[in-house]
Amino acid sequence: MYSADYGCCMVLTSRCTLQTWILAGSLLILKYPPTPEKHQRSWLMMQVLLVDDDRYIVSALEQQIDWQPLGFTKVWTAYNMVQSQKILAEEAIDLVVSDIEMPQGSGLELLAWMRKQKFYQPLFVFLTNYADFNYAQKALEYQSFDYVLKPVDPDEFTLTVKKAVKRIQEDAARRTAGSTQPSTIWRQYVTGRIDSADQAKLPQHTLNIVSWCHADHATDLTHVQEVIWRLYHDHFTFAAFQLVSFFHIQDRNYGLIFSTPSRSENTGSAQQAAQQFQQKLKELGISVSLLTSPPVPFTKLPQTYSKIHDMAEKRAIHRGTLMSLADYQPQADTYVAPDYNQIRTLLTAHNPDAVIAYFRDYLRRTDAAGQLTRDNMARLREDFIQLMYVALQAQQISAHELFKNDTFAQLQKRSLNSIESLLDFIAYLVKTAVTHMTFIDRHDNVALQLKNYIDQHLGDDLSREVLADLVFLNPDYTGRLFKEEYGLSLTSYIIQQRVQQAEYLLIHTNLTIQKIAETVGYTNFSYFTKMFKKVTNMPPMQYRQEHQELK
Repeated sequence: MYSADYGCCMVLTSRCTLQTWILAGSLLILKYPPTPEKHQRSWLMMQVLLVDDDRYIVSALEQQIDWQPLGFTKVWTAYNMVQSQKILAEEAIDLVVSDIEMPQGSGLELLAWMRKQKFYQPLFVFLTNYADFNYAQKALEYQSFDYVLKPVDPDEFTLTVKKAVKRIQEDAARRTAGSTQPSTIWRQYVTGRIDSADQAKLPQHTLNIVSWCHADHATDLTHVQEVIWRLYHDHFTFAAFQLVSFFHIQDRNYGLIFSTPSRSENTGSAQQAAQQFQQKLKELGISVSLLTSPPVPFTKLPQTYSKIHDMAEKRAIHRGTLMSLADYQPQADTYVAPDYNQIRTLLTAHNPDAVIAYFRDYLRRTDAAGQLTRDNMARLREDFIQLMYVALQAQQISAHELFKNDTFAQLQKRSLNSIESLLDFIAYLVKTAVTHMTFIDRHDNVALQLKNYIDQHLGDDLSREVLADLVFLNPDYTGRLFKEEYGLSLTSYIIQQRVQQAEYLLIHTNLTIQKIAETVGYTNFSYFTKMFKKVTNMPPMQYRQEHQELK
């Protein structure tokens, strides 16, 4: 027998591992990684932790919700972050219901702390008292779409908990089905979550390594899995290292296990193996970023994995990069903010290319100076989102509505994956914002878009809120722009156009008056008659009779 050597690589990904979110009542559910086996138990024996600095809220949730039929045998309560951390460290909590705004540590800070722990990860439910853009952005960082408000409706809350229980059931079933698979055992071993019986199943006499392989967002994940599986099945060798196992970790990340019979701790060969693996995937149309370690013995795999995980969490990297753990030096967490005054000037001048060029140079300089950590990338992103929000608000533009789309969500989700991904996100924000700023500078553009939409959607909901969302402005400002351009309020114009359309239908069709009212957007027949008479000085039936006789 001999001690095995291991070459370790990791592929980078975003920090969050959000799987799903469920919205109900006043809740935002954030789903985190599966509970490790040592914390598993029947889903009918779950525990919930309620956290709020308001003891009345905690008491109300504890007493008004019938937890036992939902599968919760124990309800824990805490009134601050410290109390919550103690319970989470000692108990296998399945569900955490936490207020966001708490004086001794927010719910978001509790969640961030929880993510750094190596033990189980429960579901999180956030409660909040009022809408705040900063909270929304921080929630979005965990791949959520939004956050909602108190007060909590007990019935809606119960429905949400039921959905959470269903998710816990599904995760438990998947863990049970896959707990004995080799790929699962390898993942449990390198993360330090394995029992001795499963560890004994691993081939310690060969060279093996768990890696994280992060595929670029442009790559189809099904294709990634098929290609890596083929390399594994065909026993491909990279600089004396053979790919002997792989498994999906999370999101776009894949674990890799390389093996070599050589006992020589040759760092160069490990680096060469990673280069050859990366190049092979590139030839097959797959772009990945890799981190690689010097060869290590089997017993040091968990320790090496932890170091690479730390590197992936902290180091800002370039897309498609290959980095060695041997060359990694933790960087000083010194955040040097960009010149936001200059950026505001460029935004005011509606010069998106100049803003993007500024950030490209800023990222290059801070990276070269060793100041561009992932934490600093996150700070930069949050600061810039806030700056854009203020700039848009100054022009009466709703940033929340403007960026409420899949493109924003996807770009933000992967914005910390690489320096290029962050620049992509910044470029999207700038171009989208400046395009709309330029558009609304011409009031006639906004008014004409509203007019055309109204004319083509007379039968739809044409409330001020709907029309304001169409142009991403607040309702009052939207109404003022329209009236300045056409001399009519939005309401008056809508009534005018609906009645004109109703006049045409009364004369030229045999539709019932009730049907005509519905066609032009009135579900209340009496109100339609009132509006029609107000404009034409006669009720619809009389109007039809007189005008059809003339026809």
